[in-house]
Amino acid sequence: MRIPIGAGNRYSPEALDRFARAMEAHDGKALLHRRSGGRVTNFDVAYLVKHRGYDLNDAYEVGKRLRYGSSPLGQLLGRKIGCHFEG
Repeated sequence: MRIPIGAGNRYSPEALDRFARAMEAHDGKALLHRRSGGRVTNFDVAYLVKHRGYDLNDAYEVGKRLRYGSSPLGQLLGRKIGCHFEG
């Protein structure tokens, strides 16, 4: 399955939900191909929060270990995100 993300409206909650459905369809590990780790880490962090039940701070810490960049995380989650998260 190909789920392009990045420029334009590709950072959308619908794309995140499509990614979640693809991940849930696998029983076990899945191999993900990415050209760049920085751009998709926003997707990973949003996935952990919205679909895996992570606290935003905990997911952000995972993202930092994955070379988290800023920006479209709030767009994916449909809310404004600051540097420090309070729940």
